[in-house]
Amino acid sequence: MHIERIREYTGDDTYLHKMANLEIEDSYRYFQRELVLLLLERLPLEHMPPACPNL
Repeated sequence: MHIERIREYTGDDTYLHKMANLEIEDSYRYFQRELVLLLLERLPLEHMPPACPNL
């Protein structure tokens, strides 16, 4: 769903290779426990870039 919206907005697939689609429904509140657990399950922390790389 979000990938399609991005494709419609940009008009092509230029940026899609930089994104990961985790197939999570857009029905969670900000920082909802279930959402955080899904994120941790589908995108382990070792694959995430550092939050503050310049520190």
